[in-house]
This record gives sequence, structure tokens and C-alpha cells, in this order.
Amino acid sequence: MVMEVRGDLQAFDFKELHRFLRQGDTLFEGNPFVGCALLTHPKLNRLKRLSVFLSPLSRQELSFLKEQPSVDLESLVTDVMRRKLLRRMQRQKGVLSQKDSEEAERRAKSAFRELTLAHQFEHVIPNHDGEDSENWNAFYFPLGDAGKTLDTFVALLRGHKAHGTESWEKDFICLR
Repeated sequence: MVMEVRGDLQAFDFKELHRFLRQGDTLFEGNPFVGCALLTHPKLNRLKRLSVFLSPLSRQELSFLKEQPSVDLESLVTDVMRRKLLRRMQRQKGVLSQKDSEEAERRAKSAFRELTLAHQFEHVIPNHDGEDSENWNAFYFPLGDAGKTLDTFVALLRGHKAHGTESWEKDFICLR
């Protein structure tokens, strides 16, 4: 399977996945476009799976923002992600090139469309500490939302009920 994601081609090999699954559990971590394809593809419909979507905003925050007449939700989500992406890139590279800024913008503009896919996942975990946050690795253990997100994800992997997960209905976030 080949698909265009955020301006890049991404491919997935079903034979390779089945080979990995014969050896044990397999984890896909990546963009929700490929994640949704894995959840809905007929070749995989008999597989037991756990699906998790990490959201930069919680259901409560999004509900509040949707009610504000002066808020363009798509623009706000794009800005939230733009800032996170630029902070992460600056941490990794220092001075950003124009190409780096364009990449951050392309990814940020995809964020709202990605949120519209969250309802297809069994669990949505709000996580304000994106990859740019020092809460992931500056201390002995992840702190803040990074720590809560990790604890929630581990609980789900262990088959436990996890506090902090959300479930979003299909029309909760819609494209205009």
C-alpha cells in the first residue's frame, strides 16, 4: 500500500506485517493516515488490535473552543502544532532553514485534518507535551502530560483500564 502523507510518499508492506505478527505483537507508531488505513484495510480485519490517537488538545478544550464564535478552530490547531514543530526543530537543528520552516508549516497544516480521524481510534489520549517538551527526557522519568501519556499508553498495552483516555464520535471534529 502506498499513500501520500503530508507531501511525502509512505508505503506499507502487508506481507512484512504478517511476517512480524507471526513472531509476536507489532507496534505501528506514526501518522494517523497510515494508522487509519491499517484499521480499515480488509486484509487486516481479522487482527486483534489496540488503536491509540495522541491529540494535542483534549476533548474538553476542543469543545470549549468550538463554542467560541471568534475562534477559527482549524487555524488555532494549526498554530498550536506549528509552534510545537518549530520548537522541536530548533532544539534539534539550532538555526532553521527555509526548507525546515516549510516542512513545519506543511505538517502543521495537516494537524486539523489528522484530528478529524481521531474518532476511528479506540482511544484518544490528550497530550500537551509534544515532542518539543523537555518533560519527556530532561529528568529521570517523564513528567507532566508526557508522564501521564506514557502511563496511560502502558496501561492500555497491558490490557488495563486507563484513566485519561477519551473517545470521540465521528462528527466531533469536522473539516469545513
